[in-house]
Amino acid sequence: MIKLSICIFTYNRAECLRQALNSIYSNFEQLSLDRGLVEVVVSDNCSNDATASVVGEFKKILPITYSVNVTNLGADANLRIAASLARGEYIWFMADDDALIDEALMRVIKFLQCNDDVSYIYYPRLLTDNNLNIIEGGQQPKGIGHDIIFENGKDLFCSLDGQMPGILFYVSSTIIKRSVWEGAVNRFPANIEGFGHARPILSAIIDNKCAILDKPGILCRLYNHRDMSSRIWFDNYISIILFANQLGFSDDLCRRLIRQLSRRYQSTFVLDKARGDRNDNILSAASRIGCQYIINPFSLWIFLSIFPVKLLRLLLPLYKLRKFLQKDYAR
Repeated sequence: MIKLSICIFTYNRAECLRQALNSIYSNFEQLSLDRGLVEVVVSDNCSNDATASVVGEFKKILPITYSVNVTNLGADANLRIAASLARGEYIWFMADDDALIDEALMRVIKFLQCNDDVSYIYYPRLLTDNNLNIIEGGQQPKGIGHDIIFENGKDLFCSLDGQMPGILFYVSSTIIKRSVWEGAVNRFPANIEGFGHARPILSAIIDNKCAILDKPGILCRLYNHRDMSSRIWFDNYISIILFANQLGFSDDLCRRLIRQLSRRYQSTFVLDKARGDRNDNILSAASRIGCQYIINPFSLWIFLSIFPVKLLRLLLPLYKLRKFLQKDYAR
């Protein structure tokens, strides 16, 4: 019986995928358990680079199921396709630009064999640069000394001094019982732009037993995001935290995270508007999302977001010059 399916969703990142698969192969070599307990699923979102060739190389040494979409369906739909091809009792989602840490696979298999009543596992991560060099102080969450098991997702959400809400949706740390995922995922649309897995996970784990493992298992490229769109990181992410609050997750933590997200991505919002990617303002967007009562309405970025696109485009070169001078001065 397959215990764990590592489900990779990929698009045009052949060399990153090579590193991801190589890290899985290294972990397979370290397994002292039955290797038939693990499978690898790769769902290719119609890549036009060397992805197929890379997968072909590793199919010779790993048990890979490979599927190619006829068209690019978007990352969230592709993640769901990868999960639908899984045969294991548990699914470990993995982005194509991440990599396993040595012995991560062995640790999680042993944990699952001893704790098959746990529905969701968060595997801590180490943040890295684009070359997978570990960033100092980059472990998330911090302060883990042993495996922690929670009776339900609400308790996990509030754990570790409130660290979990901000990192819970990091997909490559997500290991979830396949039956629990399948019971939740079809209740939510697949065409959400960014974090399409978040609502199914929140609804799946809220009343199920969850765990955080004691050591990091995944390397995460911090600066390899394709898209830092404010529609994803402001509109959609804040909407997800509001959804968590509505489900019954901690009101205090949800409000705190919404304030943090608002502050962090207000500048992204204004820059997106200057580029013509949106034509609303921060307060109108907050009102539409339903968080206007949480965010602080008094900030320079909120004021700038009211400006028309033409005026913001005149100011954009000054902002870029300021960022360049700050970067140059910091050297």
